[in-house]
Amino acid sequence: KQVLLANRSGQLLQFAARVAFRLCGSVLSTDLSWPAYRDCLNQVAQQTGQQLHILPLRDAILNQQLTEHEVVETIADAYTRAGCQGLFLPAIDNLGVRLPVQTIVQALKNRTEVRFVMVDGAQAIGQVSCQDFVDSCDFFVAGTHKWLRAYQPLGIGVCGRSSTREIIETCLANWLRDRSLDDPLLRFTRQLDNKQGDGFSETVNISPLFSGRAAITDLFAVNEQATLPSTYQASN
Repeated sequence: KQVLLANRSGQLLQFAARVAFRLCGSVLSTDLSWPAYRDCLNQVAQQTGQQLHILPLRDAILNQQLTEHEVVETIADAYTRAGCQGLFLPAIDNLGVRLPVQTIVQALKNRTEVRFVMVDGAQAIGQVSCQDFVDSCDFFVAGTHKWLRAYQPLGIGVCGRSSTREIIETCLANWLRDRSLDDPLLRFTRQLDNKQGDGFSETVNISPLFSGRAAITDLFAVNEQATLPSTYQASN
C-alpha cells in the first residue's frame, strides 16, 4: 500500500476530498462523521461545484437500535436515491459507533457505481485491525497521536484500492508542484520517497516520525490489539 505522511491529518482529508470530487459529482456522508471533517468535505464540494449529501444516522443507531443489516440498507438506499458516486464514512465514530464499512461498500457495488471511498480511521488505528477498512476504500486517513499514543500529531493516509492509485499519485504530484497542497512534512517525505530532494525546502519538524515509529513498534511488540467498546458493533 502507498502511505502518505503529513503534519496534519486534516490536510490529507482535504486532499482526498479534492480527489473524490474530481471523480464524483455527488458524495454521501453521515452525521457520524467528525464535524470538522464534514465541514472540510462541504467546503471542497462548494469549491468544485459538486454535491455533498449528509445522511442523519446517529439517532437511529443509538436510540432506535438499528441492526447491521438496517444500517447497511439505510446507507445504500440514501446513496442510490441521491445518485452518489462517492462515500465518506468513519470506521469508528467519536462515540464508539463502529460501522461495517466493508459490507456497506459491497452493498453499494451490488447496486450501482462506486468511484471513490474515503474512510476516517482516527478512532480505529491502534484500537482495532484496520486491514478491512483499508481494503474497502480508496483513501484511509488517520493520525498517530490518539489511540496509537505517539502523542505528537502525524497524519497518515493509506491508498487502498489499486484502481485509483494512479489518479491519486497524479493529483498528489500536481498539487504539491503548484503548492495548492502545501504540507511541509508531506512534501519532504515525498521527496525522500522519490529521491528528488530540491535542497531548498523549508525547515521541517520530523520528530513526529520518530514518535510515530516508536508507537507502532511498541504496538507490535506487545502483540495485541485492544478492541474499543462500541455502542454499535458490526457483529451485532
